[in-house]
Amino acid sequence: MSVQVNIPMSKGFLYVVFGEEYLTPFKTSAKYLKKVSKLPLAVITNLKTLTKKDVPEVDIVRYVDLDTNRNRVIRTKAIDYTPFDQTLMTDADSIPISRSVDSLFQNLNTHDFGFQLVKEYTDMIPRIYGHAIYKTRITTPLVVYSGGIILFNKNEKCERFFTTWHNYWKLTGEGRDMPALTCAIKNSDINFFLVDHCIDREIGPNTKIFHAYGDHDKTIIPTFNKNKPFDNRRDLWELIPIQPNTILEHDPLEHDEDEL
Repeated sequence: MSVQVNIPMSKGFLYVVFGEEYLTPFKTSAKYLKKVSKLPLAVITNLKTLTKKDVPEVDIVRYVDLDTNRNRVIRTKAIDYTPFDQTLMTDADSIPISRSVDSLFQNLNTHDFGFQLVKEYTDMIPRIYGHAIYKTRITTPLVVYSGGIILFNKNEKCERFFTTWHNYWKLTGEGRDMPALTCAIKNSDINFFLVDHCIDREIGPNTKIFHAYGDHDKTIIPTFNKNKPFDNRRDLWELIPIQPNTILEHDPLEHDEDEL
């Protein structure tokens, strides 16, 4: 059942852009966004080269003095940085391509959050997610949601959720934030909706936001080198067996935490 929440006064798009390599796709995304939406665009960045003069589509720029690899500190505390009451936070390599993207905000009038469903793990789970459920004492199965596109309201309930997400991220080694996000969603009472037609590998007739993960259409998103220091750990994605409705007895990464 949907829970009615207060309708905010403002809404807009929030990008977290850390590292020069992400400035290229962000500029493209900002241009596309302004073609399909008149809502304001805010960016949190550690780049002095990202200015309203150089990227005229940007309405609000907030600089933070933080190492590029620490950008997940901002993402897991995004509610403290957003200037909006209703926010659509998206990755720098995501491109809104449909005028229907603004319709996603309507769901925030009756929900706390909006998340993109990725996958449900029932009998096997990647080691990195096993590490997260072990640390947070979450039972299986586990439904994974993406951190690439998140919609949220600015209110006390959402603030509590971001606090949980941030604390879980720290608890799990301050590496990837999606395992902590997934556990925080499962261990909360937030009311959320599923964001459809976003983060598609290929652009279709209903795609609202195209996210460049894995192979993507280079004619839309310029080629760039992603800064993901965790990607050299392919073993983190090895699958391990799990039992439903069970807390893991052992940490599948107990010898690897310093390398997360």
